[in-house]
Amino acid sequence: MLGSGGAPGPEMFAAVADAAAAAIDPPDDPPVTAAYRRRLTRTLVADACRRAVPRPVSRTVSRTVSRTVSRTVSRTVSRTVGDAR
Repeated sequence: MLGSGGAPGPEMFAAVADAAAAAIDPPDDPPVTAAYRRRLTRTLVADACRRAVPRPVSRTVSRTVSRTVSRTVSRTVSRTVGDAR
């Protein structure tokens, strides 16, 4: 699944979570049913997948951060070099 070459996203996470839920053989105890444990497994695995994949940063945000850092570094260097003269 993860090695299939598809982009990570909700569909892949759901497929991985479904496979995990199908792969377990939970006990069916009176307070907690096997069906509940499968649903819990599905939910936890899907959540772990979402958390494991970093969110993309938009180009606009990336450019803005880059420009801000560049300006700040330039000002700091100019002040430091100016103070040293």
